[in-house]
Parts: sequence; structure tokens; C-alpha cells
Amino acid sequence: MDMAYMGYEAADLLPLVRELTERYTSKASTSVPWETAQQLMEAVLYCIGETQETGSGLGQNRELAGGEMMTAREAYDRGYHLVIRRAETVRKLYNKWIISFNGYESEGYSRTVTRNIPEFFKWYDPRFNPQQDFTGLDYPVPGDLGKRPGIDRVDRYLACIWTEQRFLGSLASDYVKTVLTAWGQEWRDQPVNLGEIVLRKILVHLLLRISPEETALEPDKYEALAAAVGSVSGERLAERLRGLSRGLATRYFPGDEALAAYLDCYIPVIAAELANGAAHGCLQRIV
Repeated sequence: MDMAYMGYEAADLLPLVRELTERYTSKASTSVPWETAQQLMEAVLYCIGETQETGSGLGQNRELAGGEMMTAREAYDRGYHLVIRRAETVRKLYNKWIISFNGYESEGYSRTVTRNIPEFFKWYDPRFNPQQDFTGLDYPVPGDLGKRPGIDRVDRYLACIWTEQRFLGSLASDYVKTVLTAWGQEWRDQPVNLGEIVLRKILVHLLLRISPEETALEPDKYEALAAAVGSVSGERLAERLRGLSRGLATRYFPGDEALAAYLDCYIPVIAAELANGAAHGCLQRIV
């Protein structure tokens, strides 16, 4: 994190790092290894960044009254409490949503959501290491998780997971598993996104004007799909698929803009895969 971006000089930040060091060592010492000192400086900057990113219109680090720039201490203290509040809010939402979580027999999906995420909450340290870059987000999601690690990234990640759960949960569980099984066995133990596989199948059926409820395509349908995909450029194909996806969201999830935007995130990859499959005659391996 760039101190210049935070708007403070080192002289503004070092007293905060010194105080954090005393807390870290329980006042036994003001000297710590360089790696620890760097971690504590990043902790200070992370909390200040939280104030700037999410602190009630304080994006320019100014008080609401008087227009004067907040001191580093004010920005840090406010950001620290924002981090604590956000972590607690995300944890409560997780505990609420996990009750209805369906892993669809995907080992990686279930492990990430039901085991790795609780480990994050168990060990997350808002005081000394709020910027911890959690490495347990093994299940891939298409959404943008942003550049900020720690609770910010986990919050965005879980938002993707719950949105995907709403999408998959709107379909019969047997239908989802049938589509996944037809795609291949890798979905059970490999890091592949289940929502992408299911959405791609639905969009292909809509593209061919076939009911999405059908889970199999006849050989001649693959020929029709190759022709449909090959007749347009990659950009136009993506636009066509995005239109179908948004129509799907409007019909089955009216008013759910978060879900519509999430499904949009899949489109570039799906369009590229279909274009590549059509070009190389291997659509049956993709859909």
C-alpha cells in the first residue's frame, strides 16, 4: 500500500506503528523483527484505507464538519472499528446463510465454504494483521474481488458464493447434478465453478431455442450450435449471450440486480469457450 495514496507522511504513521508494536509485545519491547514491523505498518495503512474506502463519504479523508483533513490517528481509529464491524457483520451473515448451503457434491466447493471460511473467521486479526491475504479461497468465482485483501476480499468472495447459491438454488438439485455429470466428473474434485457449467448449458439451449429443461443435445444440435457460434464475432457472441442471460435474470429474478450482474461476469469466459469449441470442433467436450 502506498503511503502517498493514504495522504500521510511517515512521521504521521510511525507513532501509530510504535503504539501497535507496544500492544503486540504487551509493552515488553518497542523493537520487533523487520517483517513484523512491516506487517504492523501495513495494518495501520489497511485500517486507514478502510476509512477512505468505506467510511461514510470519507473517500478524501476529510471530516464531515469543517472540511479539515483527518489526522492519521482519527483515520486509523475509525478504520479499525470499521474493520471490526465489517468482520462481525460478514460472520453473522455467513452463519445465517451457511444453513442452506448446497455443495452439490463438489469437494472443493464444500471444503472452501464450510471449512476454510470458518478458519478465516477463527484466526482473523483486525488489530495486528487485518490485511492478511487469506489463501483458502480455493473455489473459483467469476466476480471481481478487488485489490484489498483481508475481510474486504472475503466479504466480496462470500457475496459471489451466496449469489451463485441463489442462482443454482432456483433450479432443481437433480437438474443441476445431471448437467454437471453430463459435463464430466471433474466437477466433483477439481476447482471448477459450478455456476458457469450450468449457466453455459442453459444459455446454449436458449441460443438454440431448445427448452433448458432438456439436459442432452442431439448430434445435429451441436452442428447447429457450431454454425450459430461461428457465424458471429466473439464480441457479438458475447453480446448475444449477455442478452439471453439478462433475460433469464429478469424473468426468474426480477429486481435482483446483484444476481444479473453476477451472471454477466460469466459471459466473457463462456463466449470464449464456445468460440474456441466451434473453431476446433470440440463443442461436445464443453457443453
